[in-house]
Amino acid sequence: MPPIIGGGKTGQLVRETDWSATKLGDYQNWPQSLRSALSLVLNTKGIAALYWGPEQWLLYNDAYSAALGDRHPWAFGRPMPEALPDIAPVLAPQVAEVLRTGTGFAIENLPMMMHRYGQDEETYWTYGYSPIQGEAEGFAGVLLLATEMTQQRKVEAALRDSEEVARADAQRVQLALAAGAIIGTWNWDLPSDQFIIDEAFAQAFGLDPALGREGISLAQITATVHPDDQAGLSDAINTAIERGGSYAHQYRVRRADGHYHWIEANGRVEHGPDGTPLRFPGVLMDVEERREAAERLAESQELLRLAADIGEIGEWHVDQATGAMFWPPRVKAMFGISADVPVTLEDYYNGVHPDDRQATLAAYAAASDPDRRALYEMDYRTIGREDGLIRWVAARGRGLFDAEGNCYRVLGTAIDITARKANEIRLRELNERLEQEVAEQVAERNLFATLVETTDIIILAADFDFNILSINEAAANELARIYGIRPKVGDNLLSLLADQPEHQEQVRAAWSRGLSGEETVIVEDFGDPDHDRPHYEIRFRTLRDTAGKPIGAYQFVTDVTERLREQAQLAEAQEALRQSQKVEAVGQLTGGVAHDFNNLLTVIRGSLDLLRRPSLSDDKRARYLDAISDTTDRATRLTSQLLSFARRQALKAETFDACDSISKLRDMIGTLSGSRVAINLEIGSLPLLVRADRSQFDTAIVNMAVNARDAMDGEGTLTIAVQETNGIPAIRSHAAIPGKFIAVSITDTGSGIAPDFADRIFEPFYTTKGVGHGTGLGLSQVHGFAKQSSGEVVVRSELGVGSTFTLYVPKAADEAPSPVQSDEAIKPLPKGACILIVEDNVDVGTFATQALHELGYKTKLAGDATAALAELGHDGNGFDLVFSDVVMPGMSGIDLGREIQRRLPGLPVVLASGYSDVLAEQDTHEFELLHKPYSLDELAKVLACVSDRERA
Repeated sequence: MPPIIGGGKTGQLVRETDWSATKLGDYQNWPQSLRSALSLVLNTKGIAALYWGPEQWLLYNDAYSAALGDRHPWAFGRPMPEALPDIAPVLAPQVAEVLRTGTGFAIENLPMMMHRYGQDEETYWTYGYSPIQGEAEGFAGVLLLATEMTQQRKVEAALRDSEEVARADAQRVQLALAAGAIIGTWNWDLPSDQFIIDEAFAQAFGLDPALGREGISLAQITATVHPDDQAGLSDAINTAIERGGSYAHQYRVRRADGHYHWIEANGRVEHGPDGTPLRFPGVLMDVEERREAAERLAESQELLRLAADIGEIGEWHVDQATGAMFWPPRVKAMFGISADVPVTLEDYYNGVHPDDRQATLAAYAAASDPDRRALYEMDYRTIGREDGLIRWVAARGRGLFDAEGNCYRVLGTAIDITARKANEIRLRELNERLEQEVAEQVAERNLFATLVETTDIIILAADFDFNILSINEAAANELARIYGIRPKVGDNLLSLLADQPEHQEQVRAAWSRGLSGEETVIVEDFGDPDHDRPHYEIRFRTLRDTAGKPIGAYQFVTDVTERLREQAQLAEAQEALRQSQKVEAVGQLTGGVAHDFNNLLTVIRGSLDLLRRPSLSDDKRARYLDAISDTTDRATRLTSQLLSFARRQALKAETFDACDSISKLRDMIGTLSGSRVAINLEIGSLPLLVRADRSQFDTAIVNMAVNARDAMDGEGTLTIAVQETNGIPAIRSHAAIPGKFIAVSITDTGSGIAPDFADRIFEPFYTTKGVGHGTGLGLSQVHGFAKQSSGEVVVRSELGVGSTFTLYVPKAADEAPSPVQSDEAIKPLPKGACILIVEDNVDVGTFATQALHELGYKTKLAGDATAALAELGHDGNGFDLVFSDVVMPGMSGIDLGREIQRRLPGLPVVLASGYSDVLAEQDTHEFELLHKPYSLDELAKVLACVSDRERA
């Protein structure tokens, strides 16, 4: 079926709407009468609408949508009572009547309050209804054609107001002339700005009359106007000149005696044919007494209004002869009637609630009955005519009678007592509920007393003198069991234990804490050690009277002997499990390391075998040698990682900016964390210098960041902050450490750390992750690095909120980062220099000798420190440098170096070691340390650096 043609924007809305999703149903199933009527509405130029069916579905055209304001397009296609709740009480019954009778009608200038653009607006409408016949018998819809008269009514009202103002101006001037209130006149020539004023005008403004006769300016006149009135006067004059016509304004002027006086200026601005303002004549009136009288009247009226408002009193009276009623807005509101709607006796009769109507009307009739002349006193309910609300009204009144005894008027007062009645109802309900609650509380207390007496929990209350205020059966039985006493209410707890001084002192100490106001929990053993001495968990709470004043304390005591025993057994089992897990982890690590080293050794062994083959080409020989070199490097890195996790890695301390280092790590951390983790850096603009191993520092930051990522399950916010602190706080078993430190905090929004795990997170191989998701070595490296760097790592965590790991590293004393010396700047040891090699391992010593010969140096090999000192003699015996192993029988390499420094201060010493303890303590001595295994390049570079430093 083709869609409706035309109709502007609302026609387009009809075509675009999926009507099958509405209660009107699919457009294809609409009856022909609906489509025809809607087409007529949509293509009508004026305001038109269609109310369809008993639900009064609202469909309208573009002109109607403009009248709806901001309710379009929401209102389109909805039931009219739902879409237009403000005017539906008027329209809905009219539409229903047309549907029922099939008779249309028209209404002119009907006022209606409409809510448009966020505010209520009084509107006026002229409209007519026409019924639309449906396919079946009867009428299916109503056509509305309307014209909004609101703007026309406003124009008419403005015209009436203008005419009324002109008449009021003329009447005011005539009255003033008659009363002799005019005290001066003026004629103002507007083009020249010259006032011609009479003597009375000059006196009123405190001016020289001679100036007024010659002409003065507006500025001279307004100079005497009160400062608070000048702006208003200027606005009033400018408005009158701009629009022309009458002018009236009141303000204060200063007279010759210096006092201000109220006057009223009345005049009229005359315009030329071209609209140019020409003349502004007027008169001046004294309104001082009038304003004083008006103020007194306003004050009196305000007092009366306040009195009525305070009492919420509405005054009313009824003309019995005509039935005319005077109801002020306050009384009308009690009957749900708008302030501007006239009322009759019928409104009063119908407005009284049906259940109260008979008694109320009988009381009113008695008040107007000449024979009874009763006082009209009634409290009754009303049903709002417009809003349907039920209100309570207290009415008081009496009839007025003429000489013949006829009641000609009934007058009285009315007060809205809805709130009072509601309070009375609430009070009655509250009393009933209170009675019920009292009964329930009594039953609850009886039940509570029964529970207290039958529970196994020990309950006892005492005052500040240790006198027992309350005790249950369980407490009495327990004291009898462990002390041999059975106390009751009124007994003194300490007096009962007078013959057991050691127990008395223990009880006194525990109760003193509770009676001091300390709400604490104590776990302690009590009783005779020769008999039963159980452990108790005691909870003390302050005991208060009904006014909240402390009067003693009470305790809840539970026997936890068995629980403590089970906890101890559980702790032992958990410790045994941890040790077992450690052994298993070490075994796994050992197996993995052995596997890696076997792979490395396989490459080395295979390359060596291939190198022994005859007729080996040079390129293959170079390839096998490169394989051995690369494999050795990998083995070295693997050893370094193991030493790091074992906290035996050598740290190469240098001074660097922690902020700069972390800034450079940001991209790496972002890649490791993933796109769902937001990274915030809180780093200042000033450098924060630390003294540590930069590589290990970066590794620790990355390990903490990865741990934070895992805690957030890959989604959340990771914040890295760097700041200077004065000391490290006390943590775990360590006291606070004073000094200057740089603190790097990494905060996550993850799951937090359970208290049971907090003390174990830094243990090597410990992890809460599943198998294959972590080795438990990351945080161990962080802890090991912090300890080796004379720092600390602190953890703050809250379950469900997140954790903060803070790494403390000593602040560097240097003012700038350590300079990086390029290889080109290093002056190598001169060729032919003589080096004393000290090495107890023959193979290593032979390798070192050959390596140094390859580098162009002369060498001498000594098997231990004693032989080395003998070779050096008292003057160094021509040696330029000593290259010694650290771990040797007898005197170590470090001790040898110190002895050489003592004897020969200018002779350089270089140490070499692969032992973990020595590597970990590298910063504890002043010698350059070469890590085994080392290459020729590394050996040459270290020797050159040391000799260059010594020569400098």
